[in-house]
Amino acid sequence: MKNDPFSTQFDHALEQLRSSLGPNDLDGFEREVWAEIAIRDERLFPRLRRWIFDGLPTVSTATATGVAAVTMFLGVAMAFFQAEAYGEQASRSMEERYVASIHPVLRSESHAAEGSQPE
Repeated sequence: MKNDPFSTQFDHALEQLRSSLGPNDLDGFEREVWAEIAIRDERLFPRLRRWIFDGLPTVSTATATGVAAVTMFLGVAMAFFQAEAYGEQASRSMEERYVASIHPVLRSESHAAEGSQPE
């Protein structure tokens, strides 16, 4: 996105104001307001990157490895259970179609239903 002149002038004025006022020149309320503006001015990516790099050393290697192992185990278990359920459903469906195709009563009912439908 291109910077429009107003945005550029606003950023320049904001920098001038910040540089002209020292931290001792502000009272408590003004300091809190400027701190809130500074937090909201930060972009998402640099803030996220700083959070990851600042927070990463506090997590131990054993904890990170444990979390990764548990996540992988849960993913494999969920995939196995979903595949098992899909296999059972597909097998049941094929069995029902087979039985319907060889069973004389079910076969005659399906042919009767096909013949009774208006064309």
